[in-house]
Amino acid sequence: MKKKAYSRYSARKRSSKKQTLPIRLRWVILVFMLFLVFVFFSGPKSIIRLYSLEQEKHRLEMLKERKEKESQKLEEEIQRLESDTSYIIKMAREKYQLKHPDEKVWIIEPK
Repeated sequence: MKKKAYSRYSARKRSSKKQTLPIRLRWVILVFMLFLVFVFFSGPKSIIRLYSLEQEKHRLEMLKERKEKESQKLEEEIQRLESDTSYIIKMAREKYQLKHPDEKVWIIEPK
């Protein structure tokens, strides 16, 4: 089998044929990519906006859970205040410093 002898001109011509994409197609792809970047990072449904909304949703869910626990504790305290007289007396003495008529109350304050 004989090898073909190529001149310089034909070698240059072959290398120019190896270009993968024409310049016009490269520009079209570049413009399309810039458009996609613009769409993803701007507007009401941008990636940044969606991420911040997801963070806000997570924060509000945590706040909701805390408020539900607090509400449950308050409901339990309401039940205790309605039914447990010893708890009512304890709360009256601690919070409002109430006493029986024949008692003396001593308040000790830390230094």
